[in-house]
Amino acid sequence: MYKFIVDRMVCKLGRWLRIFGYDTKMIKEEHDERYGREDDGLMLKIAEEEGRILVTRDVALFREAVKSGREAVCIKANSLEEQILELKKSLDINIDLKMDRCTICNGDIVPEDNLDELYEKDYVPKKLISRGEKFWKCAKCGQIYWMGTHWDNMKEKVKKIEEFQKF
Repeated sequence: MYKFIVDRMVCKLGRWLRIFGYDTKMIKEEHDERYGREDDGLMLKIAEEEGRILVTRDVALFREAVKSGREAVCIKANSLEEQILELKKSLDINIDLKMDRCTICNGDIVPEDNLDELYEKDYVPKKLISRGEKFWKCAKCGQIYWMGTHWDNMKEKVKKIEEFQKF
């Protein structure tokens, strides 16, 4: 399965790659005292060391990555939907929704059965807990997930992207 690193220009696409189940680092989350937070050198270093595909809208960065033998994709589209399609056409990525990567930190998502912990989270709807809904937790940052209306909205977006792809 592909692993990605994305720059600030395509962070929204990066979050969606996580939703699709891809291990995706975002440069805004990476730190290294030898590089600035937004330094292209850090992205290239991480891409090389971890075997990640660089995804960017920065043509100069893309060219530098390709010149140095790294796999990279230069996204031209502005809208998220078109960016997803562009990456799908380029790499044939799978755009099925998964519940296995944290959209916040890229950690692994695992089932959460600790009801006491769920009740402590202000943002978790208590009625869903008492109804016995399934919950997941990020093993890295602790973020709680469930399949609420946002999940239905994401399914609709994917359906529209798939329909748009047919044309």
